[in-house]
Amino acid sequence: MVDKAVEQVIMKLVKSEKFGDRLKERIGCKIDTEEIDKAISGYQKQFL
Repeated sequence: MVDKAVEQVIMKLVKSEKFGDRLKERIGCKIDTEEIDKAISGYQKQFL
């Protein structure tokens, strides 16, 4: 299971515009994390 602190860092990272911009530079496109954010939220509701 992922430690809560690690989960929070990952969530902040993927929501960061800077992260999206850097990722876009590397792979040539921006990733929409909306679906991933919804899944994370659903899992949090199940386990909390």
